[in-house]
Parts: sequence; C-alpha cells; structure tokens
Amino acid sequence: MSGVYDVAVVGDEVESVLTAVSAARFGARTALIHPRGAGNGLGGLSTRGGLCYMDITPGLWGALFAEFLTRAGVRRVALYAPAANEALVTMLHESGASVYARQAVTPRWEADDRRWRLDDPSGKGRPLFARILIDATPDADIARALKVRYTEGLGGLFGPECNFLGVTPVFQTQGVDREGLIAFEASLRQSPRAADYLAAGLPHLTPIQREELLVRPVVSPPDDDYIDILNPLIGVAFHVWRGAAASDYPQAEIAVDGFNIARLPNETLGFNGLVMRGRDLDSLLRYSRGEGRWPQGLQEALQDFERFLQDAGGFRRARVLAPQALYVRQTLNIQSRRMMTAGQALGGGVEAEDAIGAYSYWLDLRGITLAAHYPGESLAKPLFNVGLGPALALLPGGPMAGDGRFAVVGRSAGYSPLGQGAGRIIQHNALLGEAVGIAAGMMARTRARLSEAIPGEIRAVMTARGMPPAKGRAVEDAEVIAQSALLQADAEVTARLQAGV
Repeated sequence: MSGVYDVAVVGDEVESVLTAVSAARFGARTALIHPRGAGNGLGGLSTRGGLCYMDITPGLWGALFAEFLTRAGVRRVALYAPAANEALVTMLHESGASVYARQAVTPRWEADDRRWRLDDPSGKGRPLFARILIDATPDADIARALKVRYTEGLGGLFGPECNFLGVTPVFQTQGVDREGLIAFEASLRQSPRAADYLAAGLPHLTPIQREELLVRPVVSPPDDDYIDILNPLIGVAFHVWRGAAASDYPQAEIAVDGFNIARLPNETLGFNGLVMRGRDLDSLLRYSRGEGRWPQGLQEALQDFERFLQDAGGFRRARVLAPQALYVRQTLNIQSRRMMTAGQALGGGVEAEDAIGAYSYWLDLRGITLAAHYPGESLAKPLFNVGLGPALALLPGGPMAGDGRFAVVGRSAGYSPLGQGAGRIIQHNALLGEAVGIAAGMMARTRARLSEAIPGEIRAVMTARGMPPAKGRAVEDAEVIAQSALLQADAEVTARLQAGV
C-alpha cells in the first residue's frame, strides 16, 4: 500500500535529512516530509539561513555527518550552500527514502492500528501513515501540535528581557580580503581610544581581561577556510561609529561580540556574529522560517556595517549580502523522557551503557552577558555522553496518544535552558538524528516503543558505519557543580517543566 511507512521524518534541516537517511539505510521504509519537495533547497539553517561557519568538533561526529561534510567539500568549517544542498539531495536519493512536499502536516495517532496518520491540511495530498514519527523541524512544530509541554526560550532564567539567545543575519561580504580584515582588526586594537572603549563598553570585564583583549589577535591559518575575530572590541567600535556612546553598549539592542567567518568560494566571506538581543517567541518562529519582515534594526545594521567596512575599514568595494532567513539560535525546548541539564552535561552526561556517542561544545549563550546576571560564574566546556532521552518527547495521554513512538531531533529537543547551548549545535543533532533513525527502524519492525531501544545495539550499528568509539564519561568536580547558583537555577527550571508546573 503506497503512503505507508515504517518511519516518517518531518523537516528539511541537515539533521532532518540525515535522520531520514539513517533510517532508510538501516532498511526502514522511510518518508521525509518537508515544504520544498525532492531536492529543492535542503539544509534549512545551513543554506537559506546562511550558517556557513559550521561548529565542528573533530572526532565526535557520527558517520553520516562526516560523510555529509566530505561530500559538501568542507575542509574545516566553511560550508558552501549549493554544495550542502547537493550533498543532502544525493544522500537522500541514494538511501531510497521517499520525499513529500507539504507545507504542513496534521498528525493523529491511530491507536487501533498503532500508527501515525499524517494529513495534508490543504486537502491536496493523500494521508501518509507511519509506525514511528520524528519531528525534525527547528521549532518542534509537530510536538507543539501534539500539545507536548515545552520551555519557552531560556525559561526566564535571565528575566523576561533576556529570555532568548540573540538572533543573527549570517551575512556574506564581497570586496573584503582576509589580509585586509586582519589588519583592520589590529588597527582597532592599537587605536589610542581602544582601552577607553573597552572600559566603557564592557564594564563587566576585569581590568586584566580588558588588557588581554588589546593584544588578542585574529585566528586565521593562511591555508585554512576560516577567520576568527575573538574580540568584542570590533562590536564596541562599530557601535561608536554608528554615533552612540561606548558607555551605552551594554544596553545596545545590536551587538557584535566577535565574528566567526567562513571563507567561501570566489573570495566571499560569511560573517556570523552580528546579534540582536531579546525578541518574542512568535517573531522568532516566523524569522526561523524566513517569514515576515525582519526587525528594522537588523536591516539598518547590515546597511551600516557595509558602510563601516567601506569608511572605517577602507574596503571601498565592500558589499554586504543578506541571507534568506535569520539565524534563530533557539525558541523552545520540549519536555522529554530524560532531559539533559547543563550540570548533567558538565558531569559527563549519561552512563556509558546508555550512550549512543559523545559530544563536546561550549554551553554557548550568544546574546546573553552571563556576568551581568551571575557575576563571578563561568561555564566550562563539557564533554558528555549523548543518550536518546532528550529526543523522546513525552506526549500527553500516554501510550494511547502514541507516546514512545514519537521523537524530536533538532535544537528544540529535551535540554535545559543552559543545556541547549550545546544541544542546539548541528553536529550534535546530526549525531542524535542518526541514532534516532536507527532506533526508529529497529522499533518499527517490532512495533515496540523507542524507549525500549537498546543503546548498545544502536551504537553497534553506528560503529559499523564508521563512528569513532565513545569517549567515555567525563569526570568533573561535583562540588563545583553543586555550588553553582546558575546551574542550580537551570536545573530548577527544568524540574518545573518535568513536573508540569
């Protein structure tokens, strides 16, 4: 019967496609449902959203993500959107997964047949059916339709005005060369006004930290594909160039805390780092889809940054090219079977027998000035074992509502407000998606629940595909974690979600 599948995946992000490819390669009859149909603009954030600087941690990737990077021609971090789309299309086609173009689907669990029915609300397409349903949309569209509880933004951890990480237009430039950009940044640091700018614009830093910024160079190996400006001084200088006072920078709506820059073909540079703070959830949901009008402030900031490069930087031919959609770092996190808090990640994550792999990334809070809310606290970079728990959303109504046969893969999976700083990164979600795809294929065959999947069996399949062995559980100072007011507050927000408060 056509339209009946073992696994259905909804979404068109990198992790969405790799989840579908994973299930299909395992042998599951798989469907990928996304708005653009077969081969049209796959990659979401990494293509339409312009996120061409990939945060990659070597040695901790799943086999499918490594294959994707190789096929897309990524040398270290720079992802060229047309190559990314081509790689995803090819992998999807080779896997044998079916592809359906639908702007939306309405999910319903059919308890008698123990399967999901996915209707096309437009009435144009026939219903699809699947034993296992995976929501791989960035903002958990299917989970929200199924009334799964979630934490909005950061759960109020930093107050209502700072409840979301910053949103970013990952713009590209032409007419700006690597050597000239490095020299421009150095000239800003060597300016007689630099120390005063830092003192006024970044008062939360200590004098020693500000002195270090004055000598912190750009990181850019000549033969590699990236430029890292790890210095917020460029943001203060841009703020002052726009006519504002350096002392107003801590309250500025638009900030630059440095740039991660991908070096793309034809001497094009992709800039990630222009950040707008504090937006409402509805706006973020629209921007992440490329819908609605961008905030006026961001439009003006892009135009101003082009002039800043021309006037202050001396790049007379500089042009700034906007992406199709904004980079929205996070909007919400769903309630899952086993949510991962930042404290648990710092403690090493799940036990080795429950792990499907390991991952390491900073608990990145771009757009939030941590020291302004929790003075004296800092967050170490965790190395943690990843389990299936964050993907296993808890549906209201229990088994009769399809609970255990539904998963969420992507930035909205079950992490705490701080934990999602690492959990939202594409490499992590590709790893989790590959494992969930295998688990879904296993469980669809037996009509069992995803929560019954055995991590060791999943890990064996991933290892056979070429995944590096798990790193084992990291050991951190439990007393330091216990004494951290920030980590305790993060855990309390998560506990309230788990309790349904």
